[in-house]
Amino acid sequence: MHNEHRLTGSAIDPRPAYTILSVHEAAHGPAHAKDPASQSRSKTLRRSILSLAIVAPALLAASLLLATKSDAADAAAGKALALQWCAACHLVADDQPRQSDANLPAFRDIAARDGFSEAALAAFLGDPHPKMPAMSLGNREIGDLARYIASLAP
Repeated sequence: MHNEHRLTGSAIDPRPAYTILSVHEAAHGPAHAKDPASQSRSKTLRRSILSLAIVAPALLAASLLLATKSDAADAAAGKALALQWCAACHLVADDQPRQSDANLPAFRDIAARDGFSEAALAAFLGDPHPKMPAMSLGNREIGDLARYIASLAP
């Protein structure tokens, strides 16, 4: 095997030419890499990078799980909204004493319709027809309301 000497900084390096320099050596030179304080910092940096590589995916997975749970529609919140905004005209719950307009469908009947879908109902509530009052519901409230009505399906 043929060993070549190469120039590193201002000193001649007798290591074989095929030796791969560490990132630290490449940045600071081989003499600096032998410094105990430098080696300690380098080990600390490697440990920090390794810890980050282990912890980051776990944190990402946890944040995605929490975001999914917090973004999920809530039927109980939807029922509260229905009692507040919709009960004046619709029968929204079985324990509701009455509805003011018998010509309007009860929420249980809406959920029982052929082809009912929570997504289609949410789209409808996001752009209501003129007979419905302008309630200015946000996406979360629309999702909660649609989830509540869907929960009434037989």
